[in-house]
Amino acid sequence: MDALDLEPVCSAIGYTATRKIAAWYGGQLLHVPQVVRTDHPLVALIGLRAVTALVNTWPGERFRIPDASDDDRYRRDRVIAEMLVAGATCAAIGQLMGITTRRVETLRAEMEQEGFLQFAEAPRLRSRGVPPGGSLPRPTLGVDIPAHRGAEPDPV
Repeated sequence: MDALDLEPVCSAIGYTATRKIAAWYGGQLLHVPQVVRTDHPLVALIGLRAVTALVNTWPGERFRIPDASDDDRYRRDRVIAEMLVAGATCAAIGQLMGITTRRVETLRAEMEQEGFLQFAEAPRLRSRGVPPGGSLPRPTLGVDIPAHRGAEPDPV
């Protein structure tokens, strides 16, 4: 089974059981038993029903479970999108996130193409009561991020 695709597992055993497997077996090889045994460690982790579904679908299979790096990257990208929407520069974001300005620019372009920046803005707009298409004052991020090196932050 493809290590990067847990969707079939999720379809078979459910979201919560899949998340538990990803958390406990991330980056490791998972062996699905040939038969269901109530004393199998997976039963304690995800429950008898989910293990039965795994065994019925993939008896004896081994597959690599992705590690948490994908989740970490998705969270990082969300934070970057929120900072971009808030008006931070790619250079400032790169410095805060420990990545290059060029990488932030690449991520911004990908997010713009996929519509993620618009997605990052929507919850903030709703939480401030701003209707779609309405204007939003420049928010603060808890830190002053200058528009460019040496610039003073905008007055609030």
